[in-house]
Order: sequence, then structure tokens, then C-alpha cells
Amino acid sequence: MTSLRRQLARGRAFKRWRDGTGAVGGLFPPEIVWRSEGTSVAAKDYRGRQAVMDEVLAPFGARLRLGEPFRPTTIRSITADGGTVVGMWDGRGIANDSVPYVNS
Repeated sequence: MTSLRRQLARGRAFKRWRDGTGAVGGLFPPEIVWRSEGTSVAAKDYRGRQAVMDEVLAPFGARLRLGEPFRPTTIRSITADGGTVVGMWDGRGIANDSVPYVNS
């Protein structure tokens, strides 16, 4: 897939996720590398779609209220360079303690 086509496909996937008609996993290629920076036990590279889903997104999703998942509210930009696609976006969800969770 060309860079432009990949960028457009990821943009459509982001919009489906935002609108509730798709899931965040639709954004990830099978060979994804998700890097969590920092010093916690979770700070490492997660390799592959299934590892990201199981080790990053499932625990994160468990902290959010059922029926009010974290989703993008604003898609600022999606750019591509070769095989790399970067999305800049703002998101919102409701935590299990009823407190809004907002992140960019």
C-alpha cells in the first residue's frame, strides 16, 4: 500500500473509531510496534497487534466505564512517511469512578 493510501485508510479507521462504528484495533497493522515511554513496568516496546491489544489496550479499557469507552474527539492530523503513520488527536472517555478521562 502506498504511503498516501495508507494515510487515507488510517484516517478512515480513526473516523470509524471516533464515530463508534469501528475499533482502535482497525488502526494497527499486524507488525505494529507500540512504545510506552517512562520508568514503570509498562514502559517498553510492545510488538505485534495482539500484544498491543492484550497488554496495552485491554488493561486501559478495563479502567473505563462500560458503554463510555475512550475515543477520539478531535483528529488533529494524520501524516505518513514511508511505512510510518502518525496521528495527532484528542480523546475522551469516562473512568469507572465516573471521572472524565481526557488525553491528547
